[in-house]
Order: sequence, then structure tokens, then C-alpha cells
Amino acid sequence: MTTPSTATFTAAAGGVPTPNSQWQVSTDGGATFSNIIGATALSYTTPATSVAGSGKRYRVVFSNSAGMATSNSATLTVNPLANLALLARSPGGPGNLDGNGAAAHFYGPAGAAVDGSGTIYVADTYNHTIRKIHADRHGQYVRRHRRLLRQR
Repeated sequence: MTTPSTATFTAAAGGVPTPNSQWQVSTDGGATFSNIIGATALSYTTPATSVAGSGKRYRVVFSNSAGMATSNSATLTVNPLANLALLARSPGGPGNLDGNGAAAHFYGPAGAAVDGSGTIYVADTYNHTIRKIHADRHGQYVRRHRRLLRQR
């Protein structure tokens, strides 16, 4: 996943009586786990992630009067947002031109957001546009810039 996204972990267990669940996190490679306060549903969604959270391990403990069972842990991998200087720079000076890579010109790229599929949206400030940079089917950014919204 790419920062600053959320991650959702889901698990299921059966039993009589119905088991309770408690999500846990490990920050030391799985040596120890701590309960996540309030994380008692079958799914757990992290807060917005950062690269510092990469490597955390998550698991859930199910328990009822018959005993308890612990899931395998899942490791969170967080990649940094692609360098905007590489994706949204203005080679040859500012401009307002869509295209792949160096063919695209921005004028004041100032902020970015990433959706769940990894598509990057860039605020092209002085062009008053929101630009979209999407990945190809192999997950590589093709640096295709497209104006999505333009103020008139």
C-alpha cells in the first residue's frame, strides 16, 4: 500500500458460544503483541498509514468460554508516496500540458492524494486543476497526466 492510506484486516472464527475478537499489533517483528483498544470487530482498519508503520504485524485473538485461538499475523507494508518531483515536475518550465512523463507540464504542483487503487491526484495550483497520475496494469506509474477539474 502507499501512504497515507488505511489498511483493513479481516478474520473469522466460529464456535459456541460465539467467540469475541481482540485485534493486536506488534512493533517488534512479532516477538510481542499488544491489544488495540476498541478493536473488537471481525475487521480492523488502521488509521492513515505512514512509512514508519511498515513492518507492523497484526493478528486477532478469538476467545469464548471454551478457549481461545490466535490467527496468524499479517505484516503491513507501506510504500512512500512517489516523489512528486519525478511525477509532477515542469521540465523546461511551467506549463499546462497533459502527456506521459516529461511531456506533461505543471504549474505549481502543491499537494497530492492517493486513492485505494494507487492513483495519485495532484493539485496543479496555478493551472487551477486537479491532475490524475495512474498506474499501468503492472503497477508502474505511466505518468499520464490528465486534467480532472479546471476552474474557469
